Amino acid sequence: SAPFAIRIKHTYDAATNQLKIAVQSRAAADLNGNYKLTVILTEDSLIDWQEWYPSVTPEYDPDYVHRHVLRAAVNSDYGEMVASGAISNGTTKLLGYKFNMDPAWVARHMRIVAFVSEESSYEVKQVEAQWVQ
Repeated sequence: SAPFAIRIKHTYDAATNQLKIAVQSRAAADLNGNYKLTVILTEDSLIDWQEWYPSVTPEYDPDYVHRHVLRAAVNSDYGEMVASGAISNGTTKLLGYKFNMDPAWVARHMRIVAFVSEESSYEVKQVEAQWVQ
């Protein structure tokens, strides 16, 4: 079982492209270490050029469907500390973010992905994802 539980709540205002995100992380066991929460945005179903290996014909596909494209790190590339040292089962941390999405991104293809990782090894301990729309 995962040592953390993650809950994501959000609102999206299509008129302003503003995304408000609340992420709660909760220790699901007694732990010892340093754990960070990273929140990112991905976009799915982007249609654009793809170059194939020389053995594939045609070598270029102008209508390739790209999946799970990283669009932005909401709270930095390596996240922020949510638990450190001796951590008791049930310890929670609630963090909130406001993020202005690029108007060129398609909101119905966007996902919020939140994960907790161990700081020194970068090992992911738990991940949750949620569609923006």
